[in-house]
Amino acid sequence: MRPQTRAAVAACLAMLAEPYTDEERMQRSRPPYPLPNRLLPQQAVAVAELTRLVDSGFDGSCLTSPRMIWPSEWRSHAMRVLLLGFHWSAIDALVLIVAAGDVSPGELEATVAAVDSAFDRNLLRGQLIHMLLAVGDVPEAERVSESLEPWKADGSDWRFYGHRYIARWFAERGDAPEFLARWKALNASAERLEMARLKGFLVSSVSRQHGWRAGLALTADRRIGPRFRHEAFQSLAEDGAVAELMEAFSAADVRDLVTEVEQLALLAKALSVTATRTGFANREPFSEILDRIIALDTSDKATMRARDAMLVDLWPAYPDQAALTLGRKAARAPRNKRELVELHPEVIRPDDVPAIP
Repeated sequence: MRPQTRAAVAACLAMLAEPYTDEERMQRSRPPYPLPNRLLPQQAVAVAELTRLVDSGFDGSCLTSPRMIWPSEWRSHAMRVLLLGFHWSAIDALVLIVAAGDVSPGELEATVAAVDSAFDRNLLRGQLIHMLLAVGDVPEAERVSESLEPWKADGSDWRFYGHRYIARWFAERGDAPEFLARWKALNASAERLEMARLKGFLVSSVSRQHGWRAGLALTADRRIGPRFRHEAFQSLAEDGAVAELMEAFSAADVRDLVTEVEQLALLAKALSVTATRTGFANREPFSEILDRIIALDTSDKATMRARDAMLVDLWPAYPDQAALTLGRKAARAPRNKRELVELHPEVIRPDDVPAIP
């Protein structure tokens, strides 16, 4: 690593190694959360390197928690650390510096060994896994995943976080066989909401890479399940493929696999994407889809909220004031009604184009 980076890493490690006195700990717990004066020189070295890396234009990603499997944008996290100096964290700065600096996997692993806190070591190991996968070194990433230490508060095993991160990497590439080959290591019964997000991401990624029928077929695997069928059509919605979605939902072998609410949410998203990207809003098939959304039975709150969300999502695609008025009247929540007062100012509608004589 370059000398500036090496000095900043050493400064962060020195700060992490310095225990706080009781008085310093008390001061750090109350505004303005001052660092002890004896640590300010090391902080200055780390801040200087972090500032240099920000100015260099680095725009990669990093991990901000050892329990996270979704990378964060490096630049926004770096700016937060720099701007929120009153609550400055040496471990946050260290992760950012090793993520953006010219630090090799071997150098990062040596840095892990120099840290006292198991939590902080796991955070750095997560960044190491991220770094190894960036160069496609899956075996080494799996080895590092196995080295994640138990959480000392309750002894819980954290190795599955590393394996989930690797599985997410394969999911991003639409590689379902490699994802499922690691199933036992994912501890699917732990943190089920996050696991559900990962399953949905897999299905949508497979659909993007191999087509929606491949994503839909994947939901037949009991480890994924039918609740993720709608994810097979997310890529079409994200691409604004309204006609393709309507054709897929009309197929005899698909029609009853995705609920009406799920179908309409996807169509609303696709209409919005199309209007935003093209700058045009057409009356058809918008009117047909809006009528179906308004006709939903909202006797249960979940459907009512979902319908309101669709009506708001449609905003760029409303083709005229009359359609917008219908959407506003159908919306139930006052805040959503307030969102549907004026048409999107940057979208052209049929009435905006003069008729050809």
